[in-house]
Order: sequence, then C-alpha cells, then structure tokens
Amino acid sequence: MDLFSYPRTAGYQKTDTSKDAAKDIEKNKAQSLRNRVKELVIQFPKGLTNEEIAAFLKEDLGNIRPRSTELQQQGILYDTGERRKNKNNKNVIVWRAK
Repeated sequence: MDLFSYPRTAGYQKTDTSKDAAKDIEKNKAQSLRNRVKELVIQFPKGLTNEEIAAFLKEDLGNIRPRSTELQQQGILYDTGERRKNKNNKNVIVWRAK
C-alpha cells in the first residue's frame, strides 16, 4: 500500500478539481483531524458514533465520516456491529479503536 494514498490521505475522484481539493484538505486539516478522531475514540472503550465524535470535537459531521472510514481502512478503528440512534432516529455505526 502506498503510504501517500487513500486511506492514509484524503481521497478524491478522477477529476483535477477533486484531486486539488483533496490535496488542500490533506495539507490543511485531514491528518490532524484523523489523529484527533483516533485519540478521542481510544478514550471511549464503549465506542462512539460519527455524530458523537463530531459533537465532542466540535466538527462538522461531513468532516468526520471520511476520517472514520480512513481510520477503519488503516485498521485503527472498527465497526463494532453495534448501532445507536442518531438525532434523526436512524441507526448508525458505533466505532471502537483496535
């Protein structure tokens, strides 16, 4: 696996604009946010949902979901199989650190 490709860096589609946006995100925020998500989930042995992570970190949910997926693909987080209700009463994944 390339150390400088998804899921270790922000992913992008096959367009130049998407690739440029991913580079900008990675340079400015993604790695730091991945580390913050990882450290937070480690502190909660019962796991957290993306919504809970976003609330704790005061981040937009749209910034958290991709970081959780990246951390899962790196083998750092895993889907517990447990589900909790979000604010819209939908079942969502509970993540735990390995």
